[in-house]
Amino acid sequence: MGHTRNVLVLMVIMAASLCASVYGAEYWRSTQTLEMRTSRPAEQVADNPAEQGEAIVRDYFTALMNDKTLEGTPLTSFEIGRTDASDPDRIRVSVTAQFAEGPEWPPVDYFVVRAGDRYKVQKQVCVMEALPDTPGKLTARCTSDYTESIDGTISVPGPGSGTPAENGL
Repeated sequence: MGHTRNVLVLMVIMAASLCASVYGAEYWRSTQTLEMRTSRPAEQVADNPAEQGEAIVRDYFTALMNDKTLEGTPLTSFEIGRTDASDPDRIRVSVTAQFAEGPEWPPVDYFVVRAGDRYKVQKQVCVMEALPDTPGKLTARCTSDYTESIDGTISVPGPGSGTPAENGL
């Protein structure tokens, strides 16, 4: 009887441990931003900044494509162009993206930056001019200078709040 009880107690402990680890993994995923989930340790990036910067951006865009919880037009494909790691604290990676609706985006520069002891994609807001017969048709403007509200809306500084260069445009 004592042996059976010990086995049952052990099974309950193992089941509780399994539930805790599954919950813990899901909790970690829900509390970590996409940028941090796809980040890499600084010492790993220091060994080969261009290759690692490109890999971080590839992981980031792959995660964007696979995340079914995101709102908006889904990303269907992307292609990494040139990478510039001449400034290892701000690695520039050019990405051409294709969404489920609309034309292919022109190449957009994304930056991999250091955040503590890790490197991550610097989140930015991009807008593409896609209206026919406009001078800037199929050009993209991006900025990392924005505010995201609790409800998910985004505010970008407008005219009069700084020069376009100061606003990242």
